[in-house]
Amino acid sequence: MEKKTDLRILKTHKALYDTFLQMLNEKPFDEITVNELCERALVRRATFYKHFADKYDFFSFFIQKTRDSFIQTLAPYEKDAIPYSYYIYLFQMCLQFLNSHERLVSHVLDSGVFSSLLEIFSEEIYKDILLSLREEEKNGTVFSIPIEMIALFYSGGIIQMIRIWITTPSRPSEEELTAYLEKLLSSIHITDEN
Repeated sequence: MEKKTDLRILKTHKALYDTFLQMLNEKPFDEITVNELCERALVRRATFYKHFADKYDFFSFFIQKTRDSFIQTLAPYEKDAIPYSYYIYLFQMCLQFLNSHERLVSHVLDSGVFSSLLEIFSEEIYKDILLSLREEEKNGTVFSIPIEMIALFYSGGIIQMIRIWITTPSRPSEEELTAYLEKLLSSIHITDEN
């Protein structure tokens, strides 16, 4: 019985995610209503509010699901060889997603709540990096700086690089920006060397 409920929840989340992605390609975030989202996704409003407080809470979920889809496609990489390769991968996936959804990006930028959406995006990136750092700590890495500070630094830098990339007309290519991030990360020493 529990699996049936889980399947219904997954179907509901997928319907809302897919519909929201489609709607965000059509119009700015602040013009999307929960009513319209639910109507188009064929999901009852009561069901939506059972899972999400409001459309901002749903936007946070949308970012998490998008990130999860990036992680599912994650090619194997050697963490020991390049400890920050995970962050570079997430950065590349964000750039590719934003590049392939230009209308969505323009609708978010044109939104009156862009700074709020950027804050939600930033918080999700921070949480993801913090989880990754905690995993590294469990595997024996000793950091010379509290991992919360490292996560703030990394997420802030990544978010600002993405923000400049999407708002600047004469922006560097995805490859150039990724190379810049890789150089920055490789020049930062945050682990204690024994």
